Amino acid sequence: MTVKTAQDQVVVAQQGQLNDRFIRAVEQLGPDSAGGSAERRIGAIYALEHIAHDAPVEQPATVEVISAFVRSHAPRTGSPCPAIPATDVQTALSVLARRRTLEIDARPDLNNTCLKGANLNTRQVFVGRGGDQVRRDALLEDTILTNADLTNANLSDANLKRANLNGAILTGAYLVGAKLGHANLGRADLTDTSFLFADLSYAHLADATMVRAGVAKADLTGANLTGVNADQAIFNEANLTGADLTAAILTGAVLARTNTTRANFTKADLIGADLRSVDLTDTILTEAKLPQ
Repeated sequence: MTVKTAQDQVVVAQQGQLNDRFIRAVEQLGPDSAGGSAERRIGAIYALEHIAHDAPVEQPATVEVISAFVRSHAPRTGSPCPAIPATDVQTALSVLARRRTLEIDARPDLNNTCLKGANLNTRQVFVGRGGDQVRRDALLEDTILTNADLTNANLSDANLKRANLNGAILTGAYLVGAKLGHANLGRADLTDTSFLFADLSYAHLADATMVRAGVAKADLTGANLTGVNADQAIFNEANLTGADLTAAILTGAVLARTNTTRANFTKADLIGADLRSVDLTDTILTEAKLPQ
């Protein structure tokens, strides 16, 4: 028979308490929870956040539970949905976005959810151990947002590296300063979306709709923009080094002072585009339609 030490007994007791807290929180999020009020669900979401803080090893489980809550309580893409998320859904999104970076984590899965007007700009500024101010932006790396509706959402400064936004609707969304390196935005609707100062390096934007999008001063190094419709989009002072814009529609687009070194504009339509102060020396323009 194994004799547990006092320390072992404390650890077992603490794990038992943690399990009880987790189970209670999950029960309060379910459809059969007593009362079923939004307030009760919000309390349960915060309880899960505290559990992840107290026991980081539990963060993947809390991320999966909260993600499932959003998928089941937010309308599905294509269904009627409000201009902004319900309070409990917005709380869940904020908790997901402000979690800490850990070596072991789950990918938030918010696919096919209607999150119009969601606020995912959860920047936190606090004093670090050395006394310096530390900034922590929304953590949405690797998040699954395929076909999600993020119309008018605020994702400014969010960390969306490698996020999957394939087919997502981001019409009128704010992604100012967002980090979207290697993100998948293929076929996404980016009409009137603001990417000012955003990092879109090596992002996949093939066949996306970027009509009137604001991409000024954004970094699109190595990005895949093949077949993109960027009619009247604003690219001035953006970095398009090595970007692939094959067959892109850039009619009326503003590319003034844009860096197009080694960019590929093969068969692109640039009729009416503003190319002032653009050095096209090392740019590929095979069969491109250029402004007169």
